[in-house]
Amino acid sequence: MQFNKTKCCSLTICGHQDPHPHEYRVGTATLVKVNEMNDLGVQVTSNLRWTAHINSCTKKAEKQLWLVIRTLGFQAPEKAKLQSYMSMVRSIIEYGSVVWSTKFKNQLCIVEKIQRKATNYILVNPPYYSPNHINYKNRLILLHLLPTSFRREILDIIFFLKCLHGKTSYNITDYVQFSNRQAGVRTRHAELNTRLSISKPTLSSTAHFYPYRLTKIWNSLPQHLQTTLKPISESLVMKQFLVPFYRERLINHFDPNDTCTWISWCDCHRCSQ
Repeated sequence: MQFNKTKCCSLTICGHQDPHPHEYRVGTATLVKVNEMNDLGVQVTSNLRWTAHINSCTKKAEKQLWLVIRTLGFQAPEKAKLQSYMSMVRSIIEYGSVVWSTKFKNQLCIVEKIQRKATNYILVNPPYYSPNHINYKNRLILLHLLPTSFRREILDIIFFLKCLHGKTSYNITDYVQFSNRQAGVRTRHAELNTRLSISKPTLSSTAHFYPYRLTKIWNSLPQHLQTTLKPISESLVMKQFLVPFYRERLINHFDPNDTCTWISWCDCHRCSQ
C-alpha cells in the first residue's frame, strides 16, 4: 500500500466537488483528519487530553443512574440499589480507566460526583443542611465502597502486575523498570528491586499517561506491600491485599473536601511545599 503525503484538494460526493483541506490518500482510499474519534469506547483527541472522554462517560453514567433511580425508587432495599449502582453505573466510569485515568482536580471532582449522587440515593441521605445528613466519607464507609479515584489506582496496579507476569501483550518493561537502588536507610535490609523508575517525560502531556502515573502510585505503596504484590499474578489475590490498604487510607487520610487526598501522589504547589 502506497501512502501519498500530498493533501487531496477535493473529494467527490454524489457528483459534487467539496473541498476538504485535511484529507490524505492511502492507495485508493481517502483518509480525513479529525480532532476526535471513538476507539473501542474511549474518546481519543488529537491533543492527547481526556476531557472529552471524561465528560462523555460521566454523562452516560449520570443517565444510567437516573434510570436506576426511576426503576427501583427510593424505597427499594439498600442492597439492591447498591448492586445496581456497581453493575450499571460504576462500570461505565471505570471502563478503560488505565488509559484515561486523571490526576487533574477538576476532572477528579467530575468523576467522583457520580458516586456522591449514588451514595445519597442508596442511603436516602437527607440534604446537607439537615442534622441527620451523612457526609460523603461516612457514606463510603457505611456502604463498604472506595472513592472512584482509589479504585482506579487499584486497577492501575492490577494491570501492571498482569503485564509483569505476561498476562497481557503490553510490554510494560519497555517503559518502567524496577530500580536497583534502595529507597533509604530504613530499607537497606529489605528486598531490593521493589521501586519503579521511568525516564523523564519529554512532552508535557506524557506525565499524565499510564507508565508515569503507575510509577508514582506504585512507589507510594509501603515497601512490605510492594514485596507482597510483586510475585502475584491473579487479580482476586491482588485485591485481597490492595482493598484493605486503600480502605485504611479512606478512613485515616481521605478528606471529601480536599482533592489532594483523593490520589496517592499530588504534585500541586501546596503539596510540594
